Amino acid sequence: MKALFILLFCSIVVFANTIEYYEDKSLSYSSKNISSNKEFSTYSKEKSNFGMTRSIYWLKLVFENKLSQPSKKIVNFSFPLLDKITLYKEEQNILKKLQVIGNLVQKSEDELIEPKLSLHLGLDANRSTTYYISVKSAAPMNLDMNFYSPKEFANYKVIWLSSIAFYVGAVLIILLYNLILYLFIRVRAYLYYVLFHSSFLFLILALDGALAQFVYPQYPELSMFIIPLAITVTAGLQILFVYEFLEIKKHGKISKKLMLSSMGYAVFIFIFIMFSPYQESILLANTVSLIGLIIPLAIAVYYWVRLKSISAKFYVIAWFLITLGVIVEHLKNSGLIESNLFTINAMQMGIIIELLMISLALAYRFNQLRDQNKELNTLAITDSMTKIKNRRYFLERMEVLIKLLKRRSEEHTLIMLDIDYFKSVNDNFGHAIGDKVLVEFSRKVTSILREEDLFARIGGEEFIILARANKEEVLGLTTRIRTEIESMQVSSDKGSVKFTVSMGVTFFNDASKRVDELLHEADEALYKAKENGRNRVEFFITEN
Repeated sequence: MKALFILLFCSIVVFANTIEYYEDKSLSYSSKNISSNKEFSTYSKEKSNFGMTRSIYWLKLVFENKLSQPSKKIVNFSFPLLDKITLYKEEQNILKKLQVIGNLVQKSEDELIEPKLSLHLGLDANRSTTYYISVKSAAPMNLDMNFYSPKEFANYKVIWLSSIAFYVGAVLIILLYNLILYLFIRVRAYLYYVLFHSSFLFLILALDGALAQFVYPQYPELSMFIIPLAITVTAGLQILFVYEFLEIKKHGKISKKLMLSSMGYAVFIFIFIMFSPYQESILLANTVSLIGLIIPLAIAVYYWVRLKSISAKFYVIAWFLITLGVIVEHLKNSGLIESNLFTINAMQMGIIIELLMISLALAYRFNQLRDQNKELNTLAITDSMTKIKNRRYFLERMEVLIKLLKRRSEEHTLIMLDIDYFKSVNDNFGHAIGDKVLVEFSRKVTSILREEDLFARIGGEEFIILARANKEEVLGLTTRIRTEIESMQVSSDKGSVKFTVSMGVTFFNDASKRVDELLHEADEALYKAKENGRNRVEFFITEN
């Protein structure tokens, strides 16, 4: 992305009349004899990445300044992980060392705010000036360069710092959002996502040279240790996130074994590279990175196609782009493809898109979990057969109501209902018909009640109604329930089933009684209704 800003806001012009390079495979040249070398080749910006090598590369830059006054130019290397870059100026056929920079070179105070790796060149007035640059690096020999005037370089600094601040700020905001979600709902996928992208952000800043610039400028050798470890940790956390996000342990042994094996390999390489040279470490870390991208992506494609997983669909779309970006980054750093606007920024563009896509996927996952929790909560308070509220929910509501009545008085009624001779229905028609009677009874009573009334099944053929109503209203309600139930019939293979209902009613308007006392009163009234012939309503009468 920074390269795009540069193209938009800076005029990048190569001021050197000629740029040539030479690969010193035998390491036989130094500043004392390199100027006598006649085997330099023409430098091409498009083919400036030479991949992993143990050679030292020499650059020869010849500038022609036709102005009557000296001028300055800054050469900036796009790849910030070059170990050591030494600048020499040719004066009277002798090379004079002017500046030493690099990923493994301790930064001076002036260089602490220099974007990536920059060399400052002075051009003599009315003459040509020749510079030699030697480059040594265990990292890929990417010699992509841009040239600036002092004013252009000052603008580039602002853009470089702004782009880092923007990228870090955007990522941290998204990660904070997901961390807050994790703290609220405790779904580990959110935590692993935060850890993964925190590590990824750390890795990107290390690869971009920002950490070496701002975090450990006085200890540049840390880069050789931090970068391969950061690659490995990021890949391992990526595998862990996908394992949790796609719920792989629920969907098959093969995908589970693949993911666990990948995690095991990441842990092994993490330990191994702590004791390995940088070049071997970076190659091994890159294998973990590729495994951590390709295997989860392949599994996600399978889950999307075969299991129709929405989470896998989001993941595939997001990670296809970021995987492409990472592969392009590896190929670019290995010198297998050219450095250009796309290849330089492929990984960053992939990360931005991935952040948006996976955040959408996690939001979708959150909505799924919320709906599932709502459904589970509904199941927990609902009678599975009749689909009305169950005893647990009724008791909870009664406890809440009693507490409210401590502050204000309101007339409420408990109506306990019992289907008459229900056992004979099961005995004569079978339990399936008995269940059907319970269901049809519940539907009929529900259709009679108001929305604010609570109707629940408290066990067997016993039901209860909690209503805010006075004696006159309850008398009309219970009479309607009794008459409409009496006129019902349920069909069966043995004929129609007719049944009636008995009800016991108690009133209360304050918190002077406990829930179990009120239930006992309603039950006593129900018992009285059954004793007096069933298919009737009785009211609980307090004995003075």
